[in-house]
Amino acid sequence: TEDMKPWPKDMHCITDIDCFPKAVVSYEKLRKHGEGPNELRKIADALRGKKDMTVLSDEAIDCVWFETFIHASAPNNDDRNGLPRESYLFTLDQMQTMANKLQSMKDKYSTGKWTNITIAEDLVAAFDE
Repeated sequence: TEDMKPWPKDMHCITDIDCFPKAVVSYEKLRKHGEGPNELRKIADALRGKKDMTVLSDEAIDCVWFETFIHASAPNNDDRNGLPRESYLFTLDQMQTMANKLQSMKDKYSTGKWTNITIAEDLVAAFDE
C-alpha cells in the first residue's frame, strides 16, 4: 500500500505543492512521427500556467517537434557512442524480478482508486509498449 513505502513523503508534498502526477510521457511515443507532437504537448500542458513559465502555443508545438526530432542535426539519440543494446545482459532472476514489478505496477494503476484516471491509463499503456 501507499503507507508501506520504504521512504518518507517529501515535505514539499505535505506543505506547499500538489505531488499528484500531471502527465505520463512516453519516450518511445515522443520519438514516433505520428505521436511525438502529442507527447510534447503533454509536457507543455503540464507547464502551462505555471509562474515564470513561457510555453509555446499548441500550434507551434508540431513545428518544434518536427525541427527537434526530424530535422535536428547529429549527434542525436540514434547515433550515440557506446555499447550496443545486446551487450546489456540480465540473469533470469533479474528478468523475473523486473517482470513481477512491472505486473504489480500494472495491477496497481489499473484498479481501485486509479480506475478511469487518465494518467494511470497512460502509465499502464506505457508499460505495455
